[in-house]
Order: sequence, then C-alpha cells, then structure tokens
Amino acid sequence: MLLTCEQCQTIFRIDDSAIAATGQQVRCSVCQHVWHVEPHQPVSDDSNRLLGDVLKRLRLPALTLIMIAAICTVIYAFRGPLTAAHPQLLSAYQFIGLSISPNLSVLQVENLSADYERNILRIRGQLKNNYHLTSHASALEIKILSQTGEILAIERMVPEDKVIEAGQTTAFFLQVDIDNATDAQVVVTPISQNIISR
Repeated sequence: MLLTCEQCQTIFRIDDSAIAATGQQVRCSVCQHVWHVEPHQPVSDDSNRLLGDVLKRLRLPALTLIMIAAICTVIYAFRGPLTAAHPQLLSAYQFIGLSISPNLSVLQVENLSADYERNILRIRGQLKNNYHLTSHASALEIKILSQTGEILAIERMVPEDKVIEAGQTTAFFLQVDIDNATDAQVVVTPISQNIISR
C-alpha cells in the first residue's frame, strides 16, 4: 500500500501486512512527523453489490446506444444502395446534408458499339451494376477521338434507368452530329454526380 506523509507529502510504499489490523502510529523518515494509519480495507460486499447494481442499470442504456450507433453507421455507409432501393429516402438524406452519388467502382460499361452514317454517329451500350445490391446509375462521359487521338467531341448523358438492380444492366444510346468520324474511337466513362430527389 502507499502512505503519504500528512506534513511533507512524501510517499512511501509499504507491505499491507506491516500495518496492524487495528491500525498504528507511523513516523515519516524524512520530516519525523507521526500520524495514525488504518490498514488497507478490501472492497466490501456492499460495495461489490452496489457496483453490480450500477452496471445492471447501465446495461440497457449502453446496449441502446450501441444499437443506435450501429443503425447510424449502416444508414451512413449504405446510403447509396438504400436510396437506390428506396428513392423516397433521398429527400431525407438531402435534408440532413448527406450527399448521394453512384458507386463508380461497381459500374461497368458493356456491349459498346458505334456506327457512323451521313455525319451521324450512333453510340449504344449498357451500364452494368456488378454489386450485390441495387445501385444508382451514373452519368456517362462519352469522348469521340480521331485515329490520332485528337478529341473530336465530348458529350455527357444519363442512361435510360436511374437505378440498376444487382447484376443487371441499363441501356444507353447517344446520337451525335459530327464530321469525319468514320474511324472514330469512342470511350465511355461513368462519372460521379450527386443524386437529387426526383
């Protein structure tokens, strides 16, 4: 146990067994002050019971706080899939200031094709959701490049569907009036944008 001299505040470490069960007088070896010391008392059963009662009372509020924190984490982390599956939630997220944008890492452009006739370039393809949950469709940036890599045009568009079910696709089609695009190369890239309630 630790003893602190009442006069000079020197701290001494002594063995609990060195103090008599009824207490005893001790003398500070630094300032010679004498005072009475009681032996160290273990925590009583009443204290243990009181601590147990306090812990039992705190269990329900603590579990409630943990559940609320877990629900808030899910609502925040999965706001994209939640609002894709339930678009009516978009306005609630916007109200509390949380933005929603498509998860570009799960979206993939597939079956891209382009044909050119009479200065009209027609571009078709599909945007696939590779995620296991419903996802928002993203806007698409379409670059039309010459054979030398020169940018002939850049267009932006949105696919036909606003959301894409897990593992499914949505089609997109764009028609561009452009000269000399016979051998043009077309690059389609999903781009991020905030989803707003509709």
